[in-house]
Amino acid sequence: MADPAPARHPDLYAVPVKADLKSIVWFNAKTPPNPDPTSWQGLLDYTAKVRPAWCLGMEAFSTSGWPGTDWVEDILLHQSGPDVYQQWASGALPWTSDPVRAAWTTWGQLLATQGTPGMRSAALLTYFGDAGKQMFTKNPGCFLEHQGSFATGSYPKGADYDFFPFPTIGSVPKAWEVSVNLAGLFTDNPLARDFMSYLAGARAQAVWPAQQDSSAFSVNQQVLAASVYKGPVSPRIAQVLASAHTCAWTPRTSCRRMSDAFSRAVLEFLGDPDRLGDILSGLDHVRSSLADRPKLSEACG
Repeated sequence: MADPAPARHPDLYAVPVKADLKSIVWFNAKTPPNPDPTSWQGLLDYTAKVRPAWCLGMEAFSTSGWPGTDWVEDILLHQSGPDVYQQWASGALPWTSDPVRAAWTTWGQLLATQGTPGMRSAALLTYFGDAGKQMFTKNPGCFLEHQGSFATGSYPKGADYDFFPFPTIGSVPKAWEVSVNLAGLFTDNPLARDFMSYLAGARAQAVWPAQQDSSAFSVNQQVLAASVYKGPVSPRIAQVLASAHTCAWTPRTSCRRMSDAFSRAVLEFLGDPDRLGDILSGLDHVRSSLADRPKLSEACG
């Protein structure tokens, strides 16, 4: 009897058609005092001095809470480093581990420093796309927004905004968190392959970023070299995305169920930070239930 055919485990491939740079903080360049923190303590000092410092909006319909997951991810990355981040993103590091718990408590420290009455409740009810607009009102309702590079698409037309990198916490190396919209090949035929090749090329990658007032970016270095990015801010973001800086891919592409639980956990934490232990244990329960399922492995480089 002939040996049975070996099981096929094809590699998974995808093309990033749009990239967003996380690990950045936005501010209104025309509203003093302009921030320039190079450390976490500097960010805390600014938060304590300028109130309300932070624009916070967690409402996002069925995915409410995800802006808070970006906070936890960024703090974990900049407090414990890319290696720990990748262990956590791949599901190898428990939510109850010291580095992950520290990321949550560090975010809680910043929220407590802001100390604005009703801040947590307001954040739960504010749509994430509206939060940053408060920076550009006559009497600003906030001065900083921790949000990805797509945030400028929600800012008022003609607004004079700028950003600074999310500061490192301690002595970990500088890193950037990046999220991407991916196109994958599910039907293997010549036309589908040609289309994927087109999407990966500089011509297709430049279409979205080249639109007027676009907040879209590509990781393709040829798009950067073609000077499609306009203004003082967009080329700087594109330079980071197209460079070889250390990065950490956001884990939400790996498992929708884990993502939903993470977002809900943020809402619970804002509602009652004293429940953090139970919240993290609940997230670990979800992680354990998904341990044997296949995951999308994301490289970092």
